[in-house]
Amino acid sequence: MSTTPFLNTQQLQWLEQQCTQRQQTIQHIVALQEHADHRKYYRIITQSDSIICMHAMTKFNATPFLESTRTLANLGLPIAQVLSHSEKLKLTLIEDFGKVSLLSLAKHRHNDYLFYYYQSIDTLIDWQRKTQNLTPPTNYDQNKALTDAQLCITWFCHQWANISLNHSQQILWERTLAYINDLWQQIPQTICHRDYHADNLLVSNNRIGIIDHQDLATGPIYYDIASLLNDHYITHSPTLQEKLLSYYLRSQDTTLLTDREHYYIVVYQRHLKNLGIFCRLHCRDNKSWYLKFLPRMLHVMELCATHLPKLRPLTDLLYQTYLMRTSLRSSA
Repeated sequence: MSTTPFLNTQQLQWLEQQCTQRQQTIQHIVALQEHADHRKYYRIITQSDSIICMHAMTKFNATPFLESTRTLANLGLPIAQVLSHSEKLKLTLIEDFGKVSLLSLAKHRHNDYLFYYYQSIDTLIDWQRKTQNLTPPTNYDQNKALTDAQLCITWFCHQWANISLNHSQQILWERTLAYINDLWQQIPQTICHRDYHADNLLVSNNRIGIIDHQDLATGPIYYDIASLLNDHYITHSPTLQEKLLSYYLRSQDTTLLTDREHYYIVVYQRHLKNLGIFCRLHCRDNKSWYLKFLPRMLHVMELCATHLPKLRPLTDLLYQTYLMRTSLRSSA
């Protein structure tokens, strides 16, 4: 059995015991791509199949993940099953949906990638229908949304770009947040995955499987479709985005102009939040590879501003901030 330096002897012994109970023998342990939060993942390869091991760091609370897994699985949603869990060792064994993500298919423009995007939308529609009677402990309301948007100022502007807003810029910021707040309160509510993007959707046996669902909350009905169609990992053409969005909206029996306004305000808020989160990962956690996604997010925000002109002044300010910061870095 090949080992990994990130798991100690007691954890490895627990893994061996769990596999033995399943009449399996560990052959290899492969570290998977590092996660943005306080978790590490491994693929445990045995003589007959593979399973995923989630190793939670001290700061990660596994309870929401375990509870959401049970809840969503009971509703018949395509969630990876939890096979075993040790709270003491911070290890969880999870069903392996395989190596093929929707993101990998989209990046390589695989022949079937659009088929799976449509299937992902169908799966989201099924999610929203089956979870409508749930009451999650978290409500992603306008107060939480605006608090998350503030991460953009704290980490993108102050910490990463090293600038402070002047008086007129602060007024612009507050005016934009008030606009987001007004529209946010008008949006119908549903149960949101809150990270429904292509890297959290895996293709297994020609079906979409959903992972990383521990942050589910009551929130805007457009939150998850906004995540899927405006993924910071990949860019879709405006034509394709409109085609996929129209497909989703038809399923909701709605084609109102206000639906698109609500959709784009959610897209914009998510990118304000993620500008801050990705800069925080760089400044605080030394995970600097997330900075390469900043230009894509700013580009999406510009597209939002073409649909919602009141977003244009702040979008221009943030783009200028990015250009100033990168130009200073390149000239240093």
